[in-house]
Amino acid sequence: NCKSSQDMAEDSPTLTHNEAMTVFKNSISEMTNDSLLSSLPNDVTIDEVNSLIALDYGLAMTVTVYKESQERIAVIIPQNATIKQFKKAFQRQTLLHLKRKGEIRRINW
Repeated sequence: NCKSSQDMAEDSPTLTHNEAMTVFKNSISEMTNDSLLSSLPNDVTIDEVNSLIALDYGLAMTVTVYKESQERIAVIIPQNATIKQFKKAFQRQTLLHLKRKGEIRRINW
C-alpha cells in the first residue's frame, strides 16, 4: 500500500520555522559526532563530503602541501588522478581555504 507524498504530508506533524530549525540543528549536531564527518567545517561543500567518502573507501588519497609560512593545505584526490586533476583540486582547495580564513586576494595560476 503506497502513500502519495500528499498523504504522507498530511500524516506528518506541522512544524513552525523555529521548531524545524531546532530539529535541523539537532540532526546536524548528531551527524557531526560521526568520526568521518566530525572534521568538516560548518560551510562544507558537497565536493568535500564526496572526497571524504572516497577517502574512507580507499578510492582517494590526501596530498598535503606545505607553504613557506608552514601553513598546510590538504588536498584529497582520486587514487588515479593526473597532475592536471591535482592542480585543479589544489586550486579549489586553496581558494576555499582562503575564503574560510576571510582572505580576499586574486591568485594568478
